[in-house]
Amino acid sequence: MLRCLSVVWGSMKRLDLSGRVAAILLIVFSAVLVGCSGVDPDPITSIPQVSSFAPSANEYRLQQGDNVKVVVLGQQAISGDYAIDDNGAIDVSNVGLVAVAGMTVKEAETRLTEKLASGIVEQPQVSVLLDTKQSASQ
Repeated sequence: MLRCLSVVWGSMKRLDLSGRVAAILLIVFSAVLVGCSGVDPDPITSIPQVSSFAPSANEYRLQQGDNVKVVVLGQQAISGDYAIDDNGAIDVSNVGLVAVAGMTVKEAETRLTEKLASGIVEQPQVSVLLDTKQSASQ
């Protein structure tokens, strides 16, 4: 903080401010610095979970008409956007139909991982993201 104040003092002298104006500006600036450097009286003790802000996609049950994004690490041919069809399945490239309606996103990831691990991809790393939900009016 002292280094900051000396830099400010030097800048004010170069601006050729009168001694009194420079001193007042230095006092105001140092008061601002001191006020900003204090301890927060109510520090954040933990990072809130996403679920505390909005219902989690993990709680939502996938349904016909929803769109999901499937990402399989290192497998661009399989990764992509998929719509859940009227039978509750997604038609995944190189895999075929995978029933996901009624599942959470996490459960759909597990189902797809199991399918891929059964001889299609060695040690698949799968993420399923809810892209858009079926509208409530349909």
